[in-house]
Amino acid sequence: MKMVLILITLGTFLFSVPAMAEPIGLKEIQSQTIKDPEEYMEINKVDIPLEIEEICEKYGEEYGICPEIGEALIWRETRCKNIDNGNCKGYAQINTNVHKGRMKKLGVNDIHNMDGNIHIAFDYLSELYQKNGDIAKALDEYNGNGRGGKSKYAKQILLVASCLDRTGGD
Repeated sequence: MKMVLILITLGTFLFSVPAMAEPIGLKEIQSQTIKDPEEYMEINKVDIPLEIEEICEKYGEEYGICPEIGEALIWRETRCKNIDNGNCKGYAQINTNVHKGRMKKLGVNDIHNMDGNIHIAFDYLSELYQKNGDIAKALDEYNGNGRGGKSKYAKQILLVASCLDRTGGD
């Protein structure tokens, strides 16, 4: 995670406060072209519950990823529902066979816990971004395909994230 150091002088005390650099994916979601984001959201029934928004804000800040990307990923995976699909479970469809070590590392004991499930998703997406250097490629790998950021999956997540960014998540 890139950080910028801001120095604040208060009297004779000098404080350093870390400030986040531009979140991962912000440039990509802002470059999406869509005429009417609100209409797109309505037509596609994109509705992100407040609790998911708040959790994505928290982990977006922790991992330096635009929270709208996390929200859009969860919407794309499960339409914001806590469901099981074979080994993939919860809101962000975490593969429990693949991510047992990550669950342990992050202290997630219940894959169906909303906060824990989303925490794993952000941790994994951050790892994939560090590996690929491109959020669309990271999304494709998250989904288990090797399309190199050119899949419908990655494009849809970036488009929905763009709409969320432009409408304030509503």
